[in-house]
Amino acid sequence: LAESDALSPTSLLLSDAAMTLSRGAFLYLNLASHSLVHLDINRCGWLDSLDFVQELPQLRCLSLRGCIGLRSESLASTALAMDFWSH
Repeated sequence: LAESDALSPTSLLLSDAAMTLSRGAFLYLNLASHSLVHLDINRCGWLDSLDFVQELPQLRCLSLRGCIGLRSESLASTALAMDFWSH
């Protein structure tokens, strides 16, 4: 089922994510891991880790506008991982 066209987005916008998503909700992104290339998360102030990104091997673009709770270590390790995937 996860590989059907309806569940194979290449781009996903999560706007006002702090109001609509829980921490556990990010674990469900693995359902689109085979197709998700662009992930845009807006205004999710409680987001403090990007551990879920490692489960998205096709991801090439990650936008985190308004995600003010992210630690610099998490941003740095994710940037390194995404750079590695692009080679």
